[in-house]
Amino acid sequence: MGRTLTAGALASTTTLALSLLVAPGTPAVAEPSAAPREVAVIPQNEPTVLPREKLLFAGKTGFLHQHNASTAYLWTRYDTGETVEVKDLAGVRSSGLRPAGGDTVSIWESVPAHPTNGTVNVLDLGDLSWEQWKRPTDAGLYGIYGRDMLVRQGAKLELRTVGPDGTVTASRPVTGFPAGIDLGSQPLAGDGASVVIEAATADEYWWALLDLATARVVEIPDVDVQTLADFRLTGDTVAWLGNDATVHAYSRTGLLDGTDTTARTVTAGNQWFRLAMLGDQVLTVIDKRNGKDQGPAVTVPLGGGEQHSMLPLGALDSTALLQGPDDTALLVGGTDSGDWAVHRFTATDSQPTHVPVLPVRDPVGNAALSYRHGIVGHLQTQVSPSTSAIQYALFNRALADDDGSGNGRQLFPTAGTLLADAAPCAPQVSCVRMLDGADTGMAYLTYGPNGETAVARHTIASTKVSLPTANGRLVDADDRYAVVNGGSPAVQYVVDMNRRTVERSGPVTGAGLWYDTLWTATTTPGQLQQIGLGGNGAQRTIATGVACVPTEVQVSTRWLYWACGAGQAGAYDLTANRNVALPGGPALLGDGFLVRHDAGTASLLMTDFHDGTVRAAVKLADLPVGTPADDRGITWTVDRAGAGVAYVDGANAVHVLDSGVPATAPALGKVWTQGEASAYNERAWSGSFRFTRPVSSWQVTVTHKATGQTYEVRSGGAAREGASAGWDGRLPDGTMAVNGGYRWTVYGTVDGTRTSMGSGTLLAACGTFRYRTWDCYGGQALLGVKSNGEGHWYGEAPGSEPLGRLNDLGATDNWCLSCTGSAGTTALVPFGDFTGDHRPDLLVRDAAGYLRVYYGTGRNAFPKSGTMSHVIGKGWETYRLLLAPGDLNRDGHDDLVGVDTTGKLWLYTSTGTGYFTARVQIGSGWGIYPKVLGMGDLNGDGNGDLVAVDASGVLWRYNGDGKGYFTSRVQIGTGWNIYNTLVPIGDLDQDNRNDLLGRDANGVLWLYPGRGDGFLGKRVQQGTGFNAYKALY
Repeated sequence: MGRTLTAGALASTTTLALSLLVAPGTPAVAEPSAAPREVAVIPQNEPTVLPREKLLFAGKTGFLHQHNASTAYLWTRYDTGETVEVKDLAGVRSSGLRPAGGDTVSIWESVPAHPTNGTVNVLDLGDLSWEQWKRPTDAGLYGIYGRDMLVRQGAKLELRTVGPDGTVTASRPVTGFPAGIDLGSQPLAGDGASVVIEAATADEYWWALLDLATARVVEIPDVDVQTLADFRLTGDTVAWLGNDATVHAYSRTGLLDGTDTTARTVTAGNQWFRLAMLGDQVLTVIDKRNGKDQGPAVTVPLGGGEQHSMLPLGALDSTALLQGPDDTALLVGGTDSGDWAVHRFTATDSQPTHVPVLPVRDPVGNAALSYRHGIVGHLQTQVSPSTSAIQYALFNRALADDDGSGNGRQLFPTAGTLLADAAPCAPQVSCVRMLDGADTGMAYLTYGPNGETAVARHTIASTKVSLPTANGRLVDADDRYAVVNGGSPAVQYVVDMNRRTVERSGPVTGAGLWYDTLWTATTTPGQLQQIGLGGNGAQRTIATGVACVPTEVQVSTRWLYWACGAGQAGAYDLTANRNVALPGGPALLGDGFLVRHDAGTASLLMTDFHDGTVRAAVKLADLPVGTPADDRGITWTVDRAGAGVAYVDGANAVHVLDSGVPATAPALGKVWTQGEASAYNERAWSGSFRFTRPVSSWQVTVTHKATGQTYEVRSGGAAREGASAGWDGRLPDGTMAVNGGYRWTVYGTVDGTRTSMGSGTLLAACGTFRYRTWDCYGGQALLGVKSNGEGHWYGEAPGSEPLGRLNDLGATDNWCLSCTGSAGTTALVPFGDFTGDHRPDLLVRDAAGYLRVYYGTGRNAFPKSGTMSHVIGKGWETYRLLLAPGDLNRDGHDDLVGVDTTGKLWLYTSTGTGYFTARVQIGSGWGIYPKVLGMGDLNGDGNGDLVAVDASGVLWRYNGDGKGYFTSRVQIGTGWNIYNTLVPIGDLDQDNRNDLLGRDANGVLWLYPGRGDGFLGKRVQQGTGFNAYKALY
């Protein structure tokens, strides 16, 4: 199983830490500091979304539109670009605006600003003048165009001219319809010259073009009702559009005088609603079907021909392209957010021309700033086009190279990632407290389902962890942990973001993280304590030398910064074990320097103390003081493990500075190693190493302790965050390595200097211990206990290759099953590595109800000497059954399940430190099963599973879900009551699938091989004479 070396272990001076990892020492001679210098300027990033402009009506002198999700109506003139809000249209639906020719629209529904009584509103947007025309009482209103009101009486239409006072001054009947015509419910299109009307006779549809000048209609021929989608009117053109994006264009003059009734056709683009007529050309935006909201804008000539590019991008939404009068059209488009605009297109004798008539832009601002592992993260504000709300978009810029050879985790998988529902850093301020360093993403605060504070990572925001507090503040984040100070109630939480749990909570105090180590102030003034998270406990205590309780703690590679409010502050050298006094006030710790934003001088000031000598503050940059007052991580930040400082200027550009302070040599912030190198078992040791700072190259070697021979395992080039390596136990010539202890060492090169970043140990020849194995060479084993307590282990002979044999290895243990008190044994539970020593252990319950762990030795035997065991607890007699199904919550440690006398199922998760966490009930009703077994992973999903036999002999499987619970049962067999004992043996037949043993009444031992899918194969006899044992485990 895997082992994680905590950052606390790296820095600790305990014997254990020294045996596992050797951190680099302090240089013998301190390097002098250089002058700070600017190394990069990162311009403002383009927003991830383009603003939206909904084009509603194109008149002769201007156009009506709405911005993003706003319902405000805006009128913009073509000639000057002047934009005014048409406030009198408030409360009117955009669908209620009917073009009436020129700059005029008619509004037939209610207008709150202009109530009507038997009249209809007519608005001239060119001068924002309103008229109210009296509705006809003897006919139905059918349309308004220019000064004409089109009214309907049954199948008859009439044009009535309306004067400035809104009354009719003249009327003309509409002629030209065939007899027996039936009119559509409303016109399909219209402008100041013509109206398109849908009609039908008894036999066919009939499409009419009404000439307003003569009050006469003519037929628009060859319109296919099956494919018709819409009509366009502009200039001399009337066109009907098919739903296949085919345009059929006619000359209005030609139709009216009969000289040209033939359509010119072309298929343009791939959506009919993205088409506009420009004389002999069709303007369209092509949907590339690539998931983008924009596509190229092109023109296509009527009759066919080559398309011509007009704009690199045009918006694809249905309100972004609008037909205008006089062979014009409007389109939202451009290249990017920098030139996104409404463009007005005009037909010419050759290709149409276009000019931007309205910039379409939204403000972009600064919201947060981070700098770590050679990556600058800039959080910008932008406006959501769909809601008009503020969004937070995260961008990054790598200032240190990474060639990918290390397979280190990338902190920013996607540039421009949106932070979902980010909580603002202060009321009414668009900023976010975000912190780099967390596994797989930037940490920030958001909201839980009931508005409570929650902590999330930008790459997996859906896995946020809600906290029982409100108005929280994110204090620190590193590795998988975050520290959050709750506002109401005022409680400090240390959150495991991977497990989505609160690891510890308590009063709000100074606290800081370094990978998986927490440094926190104690209640003793002047005292700071190092705590290894993940169950590693207190590791080190240091004294600040000042009798105050720190309210703020920050950690870097070598330094521990503390501050008591706005008063005294200092840094503790974790290598040299000495204190230095530093200026107070809000500040950020770097590697041997401190930066603060001085309000009096409106500048960033740096104090260098890298060698223990505190120097006078140096000005880094001018930076005005804004809101919030504590703008750390908002407008400026520090790379706490390096020499970098970054700040945001007034143009939202990020300036990156090299402080000039010599950085500590690179080290390993965290190490995770797994397994031992064993070519014999085809199992490999692997390690993952997180670097405290970027390196230009790296190397991992293994060295045999006894011989000193060194072999390179893996090497690579530039790596920002870390590297991984593996070793299969073979030497470069392919031969197996000598069994025994080896040391791995990780080297990193920075500025041409190669440094040993850390080292640790591994074993060769003994592979990773799989489920229910104790022998160092990986074979499965069975324990039989006789009535007299004599215990026999069955398995491979020591040093033998696992081949699925169960050989009697002789009497090695004694477990009295009939004794009372502490001498008696009532349960034997073969367990995994319970104590964290990389050896599977044995849990034993005595007759007094005490549960004890017997430490594994790498052999199929468990000595009973006092130094090889310890008591876990008492009261375990409440359980009828104790089971070891393997790892149920995917934390890398095997867990324990108990079935109590009432049939309740309880889970005890282990931490690898020799004890269990508090129990959690995970089921009930298990009293129906006489036998329940922990099977390890039976179905191949990586989670520990259970099987149970009911009173009828039916075998049931319960799959572990990886979260500490089990799914609904599945029947996997019948007739299992023929066995008096069942033993989950693990992978006995070495096919990488866990198996099951059953002993029948005759003492015959049967093997049921696992299939890897949760079911068992046909049984195979494994042995006889096993009724000599009172119990099998």
